[in-house]
Amino acid sequence: MSALHLALRSRISPAVYLQICPPAGKSADVTQGWLRASMRHVDVDASETGKPVLPMKTRDPVPAGKPVEYRIPLVANARRFRRGHRIRLILTSDDNREDFRPMRLFSHAPVGIAGVNTVHSSSRLEAE
Repeated sequence: MSALHLALRSRISPAVYLQICPPAGKSADVTQGWLRASMRHVDVDASETGKPVLPMKTRDPVPAGKPVEYRIPLVANARRFRRGHRIRLILTSDDNREDFRPMRLFSHAPVGIAGVNTVHSSSRLEAE
């Protein structure tokens, strides 16, 4: 998987982290991804399955209080998950928290306001 496809209601741009959680022991980072919410337009013709191309040329306002579909590119990674391990998805709008540092220490400037992210789940989201 090199992209996350989800419907989200949020006022702030999302950052996502994927972790592996063994049955006993500490979780470990697998990959992460970011998306500026207003630059979410996907070039469908240039995209491939699991690899959305985001030209970052068109700003689309984020409608307040309404779910929006996002395709968030993830840093490429190859990992085998063992039986019994779980996968944790962390969705945040702040990748500058002291208690949770991003992989490779790359983070964005703090926005200075709190946000609430609401994920709208559906098995009917179209596959990429």
